[in-house]
Amino acid sequence: MAQILRNRKVPPNFFNATITYRRDSRYFYPYGHFSPLLPNDDNSSIITEEQVLVAVKKKNRGSLIFVSNCHTNSKRENVIRELGRFTEVTVRGGCEKQLLVNTKLSSSSCSSGCSDNELIATHRFYIAFENSICNDYITEKFFMRASQMLVPVVMRRRYYERAGIPPSAFIALDDFRTVRELGQYLTHLRNNDTAYMKWGREEGVGWPRADRTERRLVPCPGKMSEH
Repeated sequence: MAQILRNRKVPPNFFNATITYRRDSRYFYPYGHFSPLLPNDDNSSIITEEQVLVAVKKKNRGSLIFVSNCHTNSKRENVIRELGRFTEVTVRGGCEKQLLVNTKLSSSSCSSGCSDNELIATHRFYIAFENSICNDYITEKFFMRASQMLVPVVMRRRYYERAGIPPSAFIALDDFRTVRELGQYLTHLRNNDTAYMKWGREEGVGWPRADRTERRLVPCPGKMSEH
């Protein structure tokens, strides 16, 4: 690029293309994806109902979030604090102390020094709130935690359904009139195995584990978008 600017000539082999999570990029490369199960697909890649039933027996806690960015463009930290007034939310990461102020949020500290995997195994939901609201942006944490049998809780439903993700694979904040209503609903699902089991999968359709892209691309720039 520096050579082009100096000489003001474009080499014959030069090309200009974008590779991002946005669908209007020249090359669309999201942080992850869900693919429908086809008849000849290997069932070993599927989270079975039997596996979920076994896992649910250990899941006696509510929502979990690993968070180190404490000041986001989406203001998710404010929503997390508010949500913690109405339902159990366990916080691990650099924002533990900030998010625990004046709320009923729980610290991840355990007397035995619980690991991330132990927290994942004992919680039912993962707060996958985006750090910015941008067109087509879906955080990689959504795909990572969905494949670990945590039902993701996101901010805006339309971005996920637009990406072809099953509507029952996640819970969205904007499905509810208030944060209080979301918190009450999460508490209901925490205490009701039958209702909880309806989430995280598409009724009547097999879905394989969520695949997450390992390479990071240009991040969401932080400009709020309502499109």
